[in-house]
Parts: sequence; C-alpha cells; structure tokens
Amino acid sequence: MFDVNLNNVPLSNYHLKGIYDYMTRMSLNSDIEKIHMGNIEYVYNNHPKGIFNYGFCKKNTSSDDILQFKEYIIANKIDISVPVDRRDKEISSLLLKHGFKKISTPYKAVLELKKFNFPVNQYKEILDKLSFVHVNNDDLLKQFDIVSAEIFYHDLDIIYPSLEATIKKNDENIQIFLTKYEGQTVGMSIIFKQDGMVVFWGDGVYPKYRKHGFATAQILNRINLVKEYNPKYIIAHCMGDISKSLYSKMGFTMLGDLPLYTYE
Repeated sequence: MFDVNLNNVPLSNYHLKGIYDYMTRMSLNSDIEKIHMGNIEYVYNNHPKGIFNYGFCKKNTSSDDILQFKEYIIANKIDISVPVDRRDKEISSLLLKHGFKKISTPYKAVLELKKFNFPVNQYKEILDKLSFVHVNNDDLLKQFDIVSAEIFYHDLDIIYPSLEATIKKNDENIQIFLTKYEGQTVGMSIIFKQDGMVVFWGDGVYPKYRKHGFATAQILNRINLVKEYNPKYIIAHCMGDISKSLYSKMGFTMLGDLPLYTYE
C-alpha cells in the first residue's frame, strides 16, 4: 500500500503509513493473513473487539468495496477502525454513506530528530528515579494488558492476544515498556520502527501519577533509545489536547489530524 522508501512518501502520509506498517507487522508475527476485499485491506489482530483491528482503503476504493467490508464486519461482529487521509474526501464520503461514523481525529505529531533541543537536564532527576521495564515475556505482557485496560478503559485480554506472538518472536522493531516508580507501575509506552521510520505508540500514565513529569520522561526515554536507529523523523498520534500540548512542548510539530472511522 505504501512505498518502503520514505523518500517516496509525503511527510503528511507518514502517520497513515505508520499505522499500516505497525498493524501489518503484528499480523505477520501472528501468521495472520491480511484480508483483501476489493481495494480494502483488513488487518485482524486476534480479537474481535481488538483495538488493533484496522481497515485500510486504497485510493480507488469503491462503494461496493465498502459495502462488502461492512457486511463482513457485521457478520463477524468485529470492531474496526478505518484511518483515512483528510484529503481523501471521496473515501470519507463513501464511508459515511454506508453508515460508518467518525470516532476520533488524532493529531499527527512529527519531530525532526536533528532539531530536537528539549532541555533534557531538567528531567534528569525524574529519569533517574524511573525504570523502564522492557516487556519481553508472557508475564510482563499480561501486566501490560492490565495496565493498558486500566489507563485507556478497554476490556481485558485485548492487548495480550494481539501482541503475544510479537513478544515470543522477540521482534526488535516493536519494543514495549512498563514505566516503574518506586516499585509501582505508573505508565506504559511503545516504540515501533521500520523502513527508517519511528512511531511512538501507546503513551499512557495512570491519572494519579500525572503532572509529575512521568509522561515527558517516557518520551525522553524513547527518544534516547531510538537515536542509534538514526531516524530522520519520529512521529506520534496525539489522541487529545493534553497529549497534543505535551508533544508540542517537546518540539513536535502538528501536521493536522487523521480521521478514524468505525461501524457500530
């Protein structure tokens, strides 16, 4: 769907490519084939209510393609997200015509790494008190599933089946972390890297631990970890104004938003 050479992909499309590559990689790790319905690619990640189930519409997606896709997800009772570039007005119109609804419009944050000049030393004391536990076994993944459910208010056992195969294969392109402070889990975060692109995913901090600099520390930790990968850009999806403000403070630029659609 996207060229692996980032030079051939407009910066404004990095976020859509990042979702596509991330979901595809998790699916491939699980040996699950992508389902093609006309010009729609559907990635299913092991759970009907999974937050990692996505449909991707190609440029020439037709009304019949969307109708077939809609009938499939209804018959199989599957929750789905369909990201659409805001410039693809025809596809957006077709989705709305067939009963899909816009559920969110995450902001597209991007950082050109060589221009990063955030005053990291101001957070040295916080960083020294935090530990970032690499989720690399089954028990830690189960903990991560619980933390994600509690922070983002989704059902239990949704994250685990989606990422189980990725953890077992020790896929270095997807790194998952639990953030600990004085022995207590305070947050979570994910790094995805592929084709010279880095995506920060799954940022979350428990409400009672917010406004202590932990969210900022999670971003700084990941920036430090990906420097050796030498990406030109780091991208992130900001799901609300708080996240947008945080990433903006750290030097990320907002490139508009990326509408997500679903069928309920």
